[in-house]
Amino acid sequence: MKLAEVFFILAGLAVIQNLFRFVGFRSRLVYLSIAQISYSALIYIRQPMFGFSPHLKGFIPFALLFAFTMILGKFLGAKAANVNIEPSTTNMLTLGLLLPVSEELLFRGAILTLYPNAFVNGLIFSAIHLFNVVSGFEPFSYYNMIYRLAAGFIFADSTLKTGSLFSATVCHILNNCLGILLPWFEHESEKRRHDAGREKDEQ
Repeated sequence: MKLAEVFFILAGLAVIQNLFRFVGFRSRLVYLSIAQISYSALIYIRQPMFGFSPHLKGFIPFALLFAFTMILGKFLGAKAANVNIEPSTTNMLTLGLLLPVSEELLFRGAILTLYPNAFVNGLIFSAIHLFNVVSGFEPFSYYNMIYRLAAGFIFADSTLKTGSLFSATVCHILNNCLGILLPWFEHESEKRRHDAGREKDEQ
């Protein structure tokens, strides 16, 4: 019965993520974020087993994982989204805040309550992100799947051990915000170096 509930929760998420496939990227993010946070909140409040009491459990494992990603990601095939994501107010509020909060309410707040296994939760969390590949938002990468499996496991493990979604939610927000900011800063730095080199050649 609980597995059936998990299936219907994920089916509802899949429907929401496909509702706005043919809308422009910026509008899609806004509509998707509002729909997904609303859906997640409704699912979560039906049986809120985990609260949001502050704690630090999970921050260090996540920081180590993220650092590993930054250092070795390029060599292991990590790929960013196909779109150029600038740190605009819209992108930071949707991709950086609303979507990660909605995912924590669903995956750790609801699904982990129904099926309290950190590894399985991480596996489901990683697999559901294949919708990003299907929709063309990002290319397929084994590295991205493994990273999300590890991150999902850390988020679920800290939630189970503390009874709180605080660490998972904060770390997920940091992950998405840094995922927008760091590639953008790198892209801008490369662009400035390229422009400076071109100006030097013209002289």
